[in-house]
Amino acid sequence: MLISCIAFLLHFLRELEGLLSRRPYLSIIIGIYEEPMTPGQCNMVVERLGDYLVEQGF
Repeated sequence: MLISCIAFLLHFLRELEGLLSRRPYLSIIIGIYEEPMTPGQCNMVVERLGDYLVEQGF
């Protein structure tokens, strides 16, 4: 089930598992999580990696 779609970020959730996707300029980052990782932890990693890639021009 699609939870949110904001600009370049998608968040899907199914029971205790989920997927976060972010699209910087030239790449796509997909973070998949399941228990015990929380959506917030996965989101933080995906966002930080996305910010880094944007800074590097990707």
